[in-house]
Amino acid sequence: MKFTVIWTGAAESELARIWLGSRYRARLGEAAQRIDEALSQDPEREGESRDGVVRVLLVDPLGVEFFVTPEKRLVNVTAVWARR
Repeated sequence: MKFTVIWTGAAESELARIWLGSRYRARLGEAAQRIDEALSQDPEREGESRDGVVRVLLVDPLGVEFFVTPEKRLVNVTAVWARR
């Protein structure tokens, strides 16, 4: 059963800012799509754990912070950044 992936407003806004300022928009879009796909499948095995329930996933050229609520089958992406 899949998980629902939700990007917070702040994460969506930052992704838009990154995308608008980039020459590599296609790569950014593909990375965001791969992030969504990976997190919808098995998010507790994706990325690396950080403080508490926070996890980090890197999919070039993006990185995201997220947390999983398994009982609701929900993933919240709370932050995104461009990797150099």
